[in-house]
Amino acid sequence: MKGVRILSNKMIFASYLGNILVFTGALYAQIADFSAEQLTFTIHSQFIEMTGIYYFTNRTGQEIKLPIIYPFQVNSHQAFPDSIAVSLGNGSPLHFEIRKESIYFSVPLLNKEQNALEIYFRQPITRPQFEYILTSTSSWQKPLEFADFTIRVPLAYRLANLSFPYEKIDTTDDFQVYHLHFENFYPEQNLIFSW
Repeated sequence: MKGVRILSNKMIFASYLGNILVFTGALYAQIADFSAEQLTFTIHSQFIEMTGIYYFTNRTGQEIKLPIIYPFQVNSHQAFPDSIAVSLGNGSPLHFEIRKESIYFSVPLLNKEQNALEIYFRQPITRPQFEYILTSTSSWQKPLEFADFTIRVPLAYRLANLSFPYEKIDTTDDFQVYHLHFENFYPEQNLIFSW
């Protein structure tokens, strides 16, 4: 019986902690908007490179530092990135901490202005498939105004599967380039593609 009480106390604490995390997410959604993203993925034989520009708007009347946890999909065929860079839209680098399957950093947001954040990473892969986490967008409690994704596939490969429909395909240099565009975007699944 005593063991059961200890277990139930831990469950209550976990539930309480969960409510704190939900409240924290709701609080950030009230002070800033995550409004759009433009992501470019380039396929290589043993890794994927991603460059993303993310747009945030400060909703308060003062400068704030917005804490961000940026998750990576890590599994048996996608290792944690071996190269990561985070910077403001003006090129100023931001310090980040590596955490389990994510990075943590704070973004300074000026008073009621849209601010751009750029993230680059190179993620090793062991098979021709990649998954990028999109479902964490829901923590902002509203859809993105727009999302643009570009997937650059070397001409030696063919894209075999894509979890979202594409708008058009171009051929530039040595790549077939898939363009995806979404408005009022509230993803319920991750971006997954294979070749």
